[in-house]
Formats: sequence, structure tokens, C-alpha cells
Amino acid sequence: MKILLVAGGDPNHWPAFSTEFEKIIGIDRGNLFLLRQGIVPDLAIGDFDSLNEDEKKEVFDAVDEVLTSPAEKDDTDTQLALVKAFERFPYAEVTLIGATGGRLDHLLANLWLGVEPRFFPFLSQIKIADQGNVVSYLSPG
Repeated sequence: MKILLVAGGDPNHWPAFSTEFEKIIGIDRGNLFLLRQGIVPDLAIGDFDSLNEDEKKEVFDAVDEVLTSPAEKDDTDTQLALVKAFERFPYAEVTLIGATGGRLDHLLANLWLGVEPRFFPFLSQIKIADQGNVVSYLSPG
């Protein structure tokens, strides 16, 4: 199974993608960006602190399954989405977009996802992509 995770980075930096993904998970503001492109995510996840009330209502009304988290938490919204993706689909190939442009702290946190011990078993199943780059992870050896 192929899953697309869409974070809140600028859609102008997204790679082209088609119907190759069987599930789409929107992360926080990424949900709004998807909806504005006519794509309804299968799951919306996040604290939704990057959306105003009207935007939040737009997402909550359009997406069938929404998982909310408190704004004050240990994990980023992207980490929560990755956890949920692998809980539901442990053998999935996951591609994360909307995770490289904009804030440097978000970029670094997203790049380091693959080396978190909890994601290590899924290391080879994770990719981060934008218009010009694809980051894949390889296990030692």
C-alpha cells in the first residue's frame, strides 16, 4: 500500500503526484491545501493550530475522519501522522510532502524522523519528497 502524508509546507514545492497513493493523510494545514486542490484526505490529523476557525470548519466538514491532538504535546503533528500511518498500515510505503519548505526547524525535525527509534523498523518505507528532491533512508549495513 502507498500512503501520502501531506504536511503544511507550501504546495508550490510539492512534487507532482497522481492516483498512485491508496490513502492520503493530511497533516494540520496540509489538509486545507489538499482541499483547495480538490483532494479530500482520508484522514486529517493534527492540533490544527495553523488554521483559523473558518479554515478548521472547512477541514472538519469535508474530511470523514479527523484526529485532533492538543497544541501542547511532545510529538509534532507529522510524527503523530507517521505513527498513525504505521499503526494502521505497518507494511505501507509512506511518502511525506509539504515537509521541506518554509521553517528550518520543521525541515530538520522532518529529516530526522527516520532515525527516531520508534520509526527505525519502518526506515526503508519512508520517503520525503519535494519538487527537486527525494530523501530515502537506509539501515546500517
